[in-house]
Amino acid sequence: VIHLCVTTATAYKKSAARLEEVRKALAELQVANSSSSSDDAGSSANAEQVKALGATIKAGLGEITPVVDKLASRARQSLADPEKKVYGPKTCHKILALAEELAKDHCRL
Repeated sequence: VIHLCVTTATAYKKSAARLEEVRKALAELQVANSSSSSDDAGSSANAEQVKALGATIKAGLGEITPVVDKLASRARQSLADPEKKVYGPKTCHKILALAEELAKDHCRL
């Protein structure tokens, strides 16, 4: 579990790493779904694999979404109001790019 009390860099790195795990699970899920339609013999084992991958994806997105949302909110605030600046411009753009990638992955589901 990623806590917001850790440094921004740590939260960003952990969230990015967890997003990669979610993407790998999504790719495996796509492969499992495509092979299940062509192979009836291993359908029960495949169904268990799909269920496990789905749980991994759901848990991963559930873990990182609030963290990335909070980081992105602070980044937007930093860009919009220099007096309330929390992050520098490079950090803001990295965080917002991660938030955009996460949003795309949510759309893929």
